[in-house]
This record gives sequence, structure tokens and C-alpha cells, in this order.
Amino acid sequence: MFTRCYSRFTKRCGIAIAALAIVAAHPSMADDRALISALTQSGILDPARIAQSVRRICNLKIGTEVLSVFDIVETIPGSGADTPTKAWRRAVAVAPDFKQRLEIPYWLPAHPIGCKGSILVFSAPVEIDNTQPAGRRVRLSANGRHARVIPDRN
Repeated sequence: MFTRCYSRFTKRCGIAIAALAIVAAHPSMADDRALISALTQSGILDPARIAQSVRRICNLKIGTEVLSVFDIVETIPGSGADTPTKAWRRAVAVAPDFKQRLEIPYWLPAHPIGCKGSILVFSAPVEIDNTQPAGRRVRLSANGRHARVIPDRN
């Protein structure tokens, strides 16, 4: 739909893209705007940043609790010609009450692609807190408050 945003419409276009880029709304939400509003009110989306993409990836099951995982890409506007716009990419595990449980920043080419039980799967290796080992699978535990990379087998 929108493939490009022009500089003078960046903020409006970013919000429009965020509203259109949602793949599947949270089960308890009736429409995409309510989802964006709930994520903003809970502090997961930062109003000072421009939401470029908000996608619900999957549901993680940790014990008896089910957490929704969102892939969020926000841009941080530069403060002038010397400071370029930066992208902030992260996978966020969210409880049914829209409280953020865990945030996993990632860099391209990685992006979250799915879940299997309590494991979040990425398209390329990721690190948590810039520490080794790197791997494509991240196991969440402690009700989604702790994450550990499962190293890839060579």
C-alpha cells in the first residue's frame, strides 16, 4: 500500500503505515486503532518516535500464560542534517493486560518469524545484551521476564 514516505509527511505517513501494517490484532481488540492506542498508553510504543511497523507475530506459551509477541519498528527522527534518522527494531512480549514482559532488540537481517511453545524464532542469529552465544531461537522463561539464546548447531 504505502511503500514510501516523503519527508514532509513522515510523521503522518508513519502512523498510517503502523495502522496498516498490523497483521493480526490482539484477540481482545476490535480494531487496529485500539491496538495502537493500547500499546501507546501502556508505554510500549513511544509517542516521540514514529511507528513504521507493528506486527503481531505469534503467541508464546510459558507455563499456563500466553503472551503475544509483536515485531515493532520505530524510527527516531534525527535532529538535523548531521544526525540521520535511526530505526529501533525490537520483538516485544506482551501480557494480555498489555504490560510489557520482555523486549529483545535486534538488527537486520534478523527479524522474528514465529513461536513454538516458549521459544521465539528469528530469521537470523540474534544476541541478548550483546553477549554470545548468538542463535536463531530464544527461550523465554519466568513468565516472559527472562530470555536465553539457544545456540545454533553448526
